[in-house]
Amino acid sequence: MAVDVQAKVARNKDLKRFKVNWNNHWQLVSEYVMTIKSDFTTTFEPGEFLNEELFDSTAPRANNIMASSMVGALWPSGANSFRFRAPKEIPDNRETKKFYEDAHQELASAMDEPEAGLTTALDEYMGDQGAFGTAGIAAFDGPQNNLEFPIMFQAWEVKNMAIAENQMGFVDTIYREKQFTIRQLELEYGLKKLGPESQEAFNRNDLDRKVKVLMILEPRDERDMTKSGSLSMPIASIHIELDGANTLLRESGFTELPVKIGRMRKKITERYGRSPAMDALPEILEINALREAIIIATEKELDPPLGVLDDGKLGTAIIDTSAKAINVFNVSGRLGNQNPIFPLVTVGDMRAAKEEKEELREAITNAFNIDRLLDLNNETQMTLGEAQIRNQLRGMTLGALFGRQVAEVFTPLIKRCFNILLAQGRLGVIRGSEEEDGLLLQGIIPTYIPDVIAKAMLDGKDIYKIEYLTPAQRMIDAEEVQGVIQSWQFANEMAAARPEVYDNLDEDESIRIVSKGTGAPNTILRDQKSVKDIRKARAVRQAELEKAQAAAQTADMVNKVGPTLTKQPQVV
Repeated sequence: MAVDVQAKVARNKDLKRFKVNWNNHWQLVSEYVMTIKSDFTTTFEPGEFLNEELFDSTAPRANNIMASSMVGALWPSGANSFRFRAPKEIPDNRETKKFYEDAHQELASAMDEPEAGLTTALDEYMGDQGAFGTAGIAAFDGPQNNLEFPIMFQAWEVKNMAIAENQMGFVDTIYREKQFTIRQLELEYGLKKLGPESQEAFNRNDLDRKVKVLMILEPRDERDMTKSGSLSMPIASIHIELDGANTLLRESGFTELPVKIGRMRKKITERYGRSPAMDALPEILEINALREAIIIATEKELDPPLGVLDDGKLGTAIIDTSAKAINVFNVSGRLGNQNPIFPLVTVGDMRAAKEEKEELREAITNAFNIDRLLDLNNETQMTLGEAQIRNQLRGMTLGALFGRQVAEVFTPLIKRCFNILLAQGRLGVIRGSEEEDGLLLQGIIPTYIPDVIAKAMLDGKDIYKIEYLTPAQRMIDAEEVQGVIQSWQFANEMAAARPEVYDNLDEDESIRIVSKGTGAPNTILRDQKSVKDIRKARAVRQAELEKAQAAAQTADMVNKVGPTLTKQPQVV
């Protein structure tokens, strides 16, 4: 089915209408929190001075700290911040364990490649989350025939996006406008694809002229299964040049939405998120006004306005207040000994203003969750138990903040990257598949996906679970881990009188919970089948040892009792 370009352009205008109030809100926030993006309702030239009206940097600094802390809590070790494990339907044995370890290693290598851009994208994304409450991270296939960069990442900002949600409240539609120069447009799409005006501009060498392109990602309502490749995929990708003719530049598709949109905090009836900067906006505006007043008052204290007694004998009455200046006065006829020049006291007591400024700073940093994210408490001495309780409380208060980021961005992003590498054959191939034949024709020995995992994949089942090894997850899991430890401590106390109390506890599950909750690497845990094999072998050895000991005891007994049994009885 042909793309109705005009309908898509009209849909873009409708989606942008929902952003009118948001743009005004975001503009005000950007002017005080992230000035480099203060172009929602205004425009500025590159390099323009944007901090002229900003007198206090508490909010920008708090947003930067929050962004760094969030990335540190949710992605501290790059792609080693998570691991794969088998779901319940798939047996935990050496073959599946190796597949998950190899898959994670391959994925970590692709995601942590510096030039792939994930580190930069996460930093920009989280900064926008704190300021505007809505942002996205895109994951696309890397350049063809480039084995070093199988995945490329980009941060998508809310300024250029208009979004819509599905019935579950997740973003499934993104309309994004992006500016290209004529030269960039020709390199990306080819000259023949461009609109008439752009082709004319290219031909007359007007290569720096800017053109807007509308990029659309949305579900395909009607999939034409007769088409091959990306045109039959469930997510449509459409690029339209927004010129007079609204020229269609490209149509393709994806198996899933390649851009993961996160909202910091969201009202149920709204599609865009709200941010800590929005919550703290009253305090941010007030502290800027207060800081400006303190600057003016401090200047007056350091260089106060002067009063001059005018008796008509000061000549031009111009006083030079510069350093080392000499002013000569004729004081004849002046009453008393009053100084001809004296400072005017126009500044009140500034202590109240400075105290208010500190209260506002604390309120702003608390709005950005700095007190809970960093927890740099070095004033109160605590016992280990008190510190554990404090960490549990931190985990409970930050759980919703972390949970939304994991649910909307991090987990979907990992799944997206897994699917990209799986489609590229980097995680192995299924026996008997076309991918296997292609590799064999190239003389490459393929790596195979375990049959049990391949079957689950073909049946449409989940083939892996994601476990996070992050400070954020450890804070959330802290109560569970502490509960396991306390249960075993209590059992140890009871076991002195009732050893059978250990029958209530599963030691294998306990060690896995504690290992996961404390961030231990997955490599230290054996798979369940290996554990069973080790215990089976130990039982066999123990049985053989007991058998050998019994045989030795029997032999010893025979040696001792045998002679008495064979001795002839005496006849009386």
